[in-house]
Amino acid sequence: MNELQKAIERIAYEDKKFPQEALEVIIANKEEAIPYLRNAVEKAMEEKYELEEGYFV
Repeated sequence: MNELQKAIERIAYEDKKFPQEALEVIIANKEEAIPYLRNAVEKAMEEKYELEEGYFV
């Protein structure tokens, strides 16, 4: 898993700490991040009743 994928994972789950570093990685790699973000949103829509606890997207 590359740094961008790890950043997406960090923002996809609820955490008490704001994921500043993860967001900076995502912003710095906007075009690359779009497919990963789209997948996270699609997962939330498709599995909305079966998502693991803490999934936040």
